[in-house]
Amino acid sequence: MTPFIRLVNVSKSFGTRTALDGVHLDLARGECLGVTGGNGCGATTLLLVMAALLAPTSGRIEVDGLDASTNLWAVRRRLAYAGGATPRADRGTVGQYIALVRENRRSVARVPVPEADALLRRAGLDPELPMAALSTGAARRAANVAAIATGADLLLIDRPFDGLDERGRDTFLSWFQELRSAATTIVLATGSEREAQSLGTRTVTLDRGRVVADRTAGGLDTWSSGMRGAVGAQ
Repeated sequence: MTPFIRLVNVSKSFGTRTALDGVHLDLARGECLGVTGGNGCGATTLLLVMAALLAPTSGRIEVDGLDASTNLWAVRRRLAYAGGATPRADRGTVGQYIALVRENRRSVARVPVPEADALLRRAGLDPELPMAALSTGAARRAANVAAIATGADLLLIDRPFDGLDERGRDTFLSWFQELRSAATTIVLATGSEREAQSLGTRTVTLDRGRVVADRTAGGLDTWSSGMRGAVGAQ
């Protein structure tokens, strides 16, 4: 079976600094991958390259059988990316921010606007709330929802749990589980080894741009249930 996303000997350098070094990676449709590593491991660069927002120095990336170097926009239309920096805006509401992201990904945005508002409320966000008034955790939730609301087949989210309390983490872990069950392919980069080992079907650990571990993880069910138990015991 052809992988939904494939990286073949992908490297990325910034001047004399190597951010990715010969990365090989295959992901099946509906797979959830957790990416972890220390500071400067290359996880953010990996997601940017997978999102076709950053061209690799060498190597090949394919999404759904399409070579990203020759089918750039077709590849981008199949995915949604949420960066590690929380979104901020001087004006506009949370609902308007989601609408803007969906418009930028209009070719894949299959979620009707009323449902997009429902997604925000599921995350504990009021669509009418000004973006400028959001806390770090609320802004992170908005970024996660913006990616989900596109209805893309591939979600790439950098540090999806930063600033979230345990209830917020549990909400999105369950959400990612539902998306994976619906054959959405998900790649999540996190600074927490525990999160990376527990949230996906696989875990990849990077060190100085190289894949040093690629293993099956405990799965979303295991950690999500454990978190619910821990929260309930408090």
